[in-house]
Amino acid sequence: MTNEQKVLLGKNIKQYRTKLGLSATELANRAKVAKSSLSDWEHGRTQPSTDALFRLCNVLNCNIADLLSEEVIGDLKALNISNEFTPITKVKVPILGTVACGQPIFAEEHLECYVDAIGSTHPDFALWAKGDSMIEARIFDGDLIFVKKQDMVENGEIAVVLIDDEVTLKKVLYEPEKSRLMLLPANKNYLPLIYEGEDLNKIRILGKAVAFQSNL
Repeated sequence: MTNEQKVLLGKNIKQYRTKLGLSATELANRAKVAKSSLSDWEHGRTQPSTDALFRLCNVLNCNIADLLSEEVIGDLKALNISNEFTPITKVKVPILGTVACGQPIFAEEHLECYVDAIGSTHPDFALWAKGDSMIEARIFDGDLIFVKKQDMVENGEIAVVLIDDEVTLKKVLYEPEKSRLMLLPANKNYLPLIYEGEDLNKIRILGKAVAFQSNL
């Protein structure tokens, strides 16, 4: 990215931030980036990583293409990253309660309200995150987790899991040769939950976590 493109990106970030009435501190906190880094980006001194850029877009309620210059967009599309520029769509998603990011908590599925989900994931429902066991996956207490209903996920994907009458949010690891399933936290202070043999009958995947929204 050229210096001119960095300056344009920074101006666009600041313009969207100002339009929403956000201070630099508020945007940095919500996008989980350092305030000093945000200042550098807005002044065109450096550029954010792709991951940070997507988090900014999530908070600023804009498409990544709205922030970048046409030249940069063209370069990225030429590198087959055009899938990152899927037009934003909005769908109404029901919020059905809370999911534990820690020890499993009793399932309390009830409709609280509806929220707009932006993007192409088309989730089926949303849950409030509670606890800190998934912080290394950037999921914090109070975040809103968007979930796609499905009864299986790939190894390493984050899922909402029902254990008897309790529900939790964890990474899923299957070991079929050992008849074992592990639910892995994303926090080194927590131990994995391990289920083998008949205990596997207690487990049901409710859906895959496809997106999250930081607590505002």
